[in-house]
Amino acid sequence: MLNRGARMDVKNKDGCKPIHVAALYGQMEVVRELVKRGARMDISNQLGCKPIYAAAEADHVEVVRVLLKRGARMDVANEDGCTLIYAAAVGGHTEVV
Repeated sequence: MLNRGARMDVKNKDGCKPIHVAALYGQMEVVRELVKRGARMDISNQLGCKPIYAAAEADHVEVVRVLLKRGARMDVANEDGCTLIYAAAVGGHTEVV
């Protein structure tokens, strides 16, 4: 779809862009392709969550690694001040921690 002009910057009702959704659902190859094509990793949804936060909260270790490798920041927090490590720890996601 991207080759046919699909837009990566469209948000859903929750303020999530395709990269948020791909990160949340552990779609590593989709995340890689979106980042490769210029998707912003620093964009927040309505809850203040960035794609890397969504991946950490959902225990998608490989997506977290891909985003970090591509330059995503580890020191991000959502609107409640919860950091990546907090999100992973609350969910018991030891591999992300």
